[in-house]
Amino acid sequence: MNFPGFKVNRRILADEHCSNYYEKETDLLLSLSLDTFRQLVRKLKSKVEVKHPIAYFTGNLNKKFQERYFEELYEMQVC
Repeated sequence: MNFPGFKVNRRILADEHCSNYYEKETDLLLSLSLDTFRQLVRKLKSKVEVKHPIAYFTGNLNKKFQERYFEELYEMQVC
């Protein structure tokens, strides 16, 4: 997608690809989501204040998807 006045960022493209790519892998999606939710609960129970819990959860989940996606890309290039 191109919008006038906006630069296309590789990270945004990776986010879009990761979300579409992993929709079919429900076990992986559930596993990463539960791990991220547990991480959010641990953070909320700690003394560190989380101002926006939904943004914290979404950001961490996107980060985990990106890590998984780039690991798979690396494995494809190495093999």
